Amino acid sequence: MFGFLQRNLLSLFLSLGLSFVLWAVVVNQQNPEVTKFFESSIPLTVRNIPSGMVVSSVGAETVRVQITTTLDHWNSVAPTSFKAYVDLSKADVGALEYPIKVETTDGQVRVESTQPATTEVRLAVQKRKTVPVRVNILDSVPFGYEAGAPQITPSQVEVVGPQNQVEAVVTAVIDLQIGGARTGINQSFKPEPRDAAGKPITGVELNPPLVVVDVPVVQQVAYKLVPVVPDVSGNVALGYQIVGIVPDPTTVTVVGDPQVLDRLSQVSTQPVDVTRLSSDLHKSTNVVLPSGVSLARSQDIVVRVYINAIQSRQVIQVTPTVKGVSADSVATVNPSTIEVTISGPMPSLLQLGSQDVRAVIDVSGRQPGTYTVAPIVNIPAGLKLESTKPDKVSVTVR
Repeated sequence: MFGFLQRNLLSLFLSLGLSFVLWAVVVNQQNPEVTKFFESSIPLTVRNIPSGMVVSSVGAETVRVQITTTLDHWNSVAPTSFKAYVDLSKADVGALEYPIKVETTDGQVRVESTQPATTEVRLAVQKRKTVPVRVNILDSVPFGYEAGAPQITPSQVEVVGPQNQVEAVVTAVIDLQIGGARTGINQSFKPEPRDAAGKPITGVELNPPLVVVDVPVVQQVAYKLVPVVPDVSGNVALGYQIVGIVPDPTTVTVVGDPQVLDRLSQVSTQPVDVTRLSSDLHKSTNVVLPSGVSLARSQDIVVRVYINAIQSRQVIQVTPTVKGVSADSVATVNPSTIEVTISGPMPSLLQLGSQDVRAVIDVSGRQPGTYTVAPIVNIPAGLKLESTKPDKVSVTVR
């Protein structure tokens, strides 16, 4: 048995090797490896910055990574599987090219190359210095209020960064807008490092990054926005009604004693008389203000009163007239009167008389006999015929 194994050992290994190669070929045909650039760019970081130095600039912010993996795994590769970095453990001051390295946590992925392969990193000597913090108030508080001098805590911050940039910083500035403030401001802000000309300096850090700014705001004169309520007096003409009363403007700003303004919820206009009016009225007037209160700015008040005729209905008894009766014939109508219902503006209806409404029954060309005919009703323009009762009458021609 042992001799048999010795004689056939080489053949056995050759068979196993050929089987493995055949298996690898089959697997590679079914799930081949692909090499191409990953579709997402990878953020680039720096590592191992030498003590006493600081990164002033990095040429590339992201890199593209060429990888190799199997076809069925390609869509499972995630951007978080990669870390791209530059190792600065042996770096020196100045701008130099450094190789970009990429690590992957995906065991089925092999990193082939990066694009770019290197990037320029500028290292500078790190410097620290202390500069004052200044608040630049860009606007003013509302009328009637006064802002005090800003208090800053802390009043100085430390600037840390590349030597050239740090040396250029002379102050840390906060641009503050307080235009709408009616109470004091007390909150944290992030100052901006600036040079002697007021231009921002980038690439440096401030410590602490935030400071507290306290700006007291004191009310000197109170003001208030109140609605305008028109004072309309009198009665419009008979048959008309007021459909709208609109002041322009609808609100005004008043200024005065804060205690008086607290009790003031609205202001009225001087009386606007609408007695016997039958059309719209636009009237300029003034507001009536309590003692110690005035308008924040002088302005005219216009009261617009909109007047429409009242829509109504009226029923009139009308005796129909017969048209088209020959000279030797006589026509009688049953019933002899009809009720006509008319709608429209009340002033027109109030002036309407029975003589203004005509009902005509046309029997032209008809032979003697009895017929059912619908009256033709004529009414003045601007009015609407609602109905006639009855809507048809009996006419006998003899």
